[in-house]
Amino acid sequence: MKNAGISRKKIVPIKRNIILSMLQCVNILVVWTVWGNTALMVSTISISSSHIPAAFSGFRIVQISDCIMLHLEKTMQNC
Repeated sequence: MKNAGISRKKIVPIKRNIILSMLQCVNILVVWTVWGNTALMVSTISISSSHIPAAFSGFRIVQISDCIMLHLEKTMQNC
């Protein structure tokens, strides 16, 4: 007596497609996580105040967050 319903030949491609879809989702999450942790963020803010001396005109302030410093520290330890 033959097995009624879905045959094994139909189940195998379905399982393969599910596994491939899951792997693709994992790959997308990994790429997104790596990009999010390495992407630079630049914000430009103009500040004017009578308390700031004219000698500071045109100066730029750079802020590097602690997350980047921790990453650089780990990288330097591996060298």
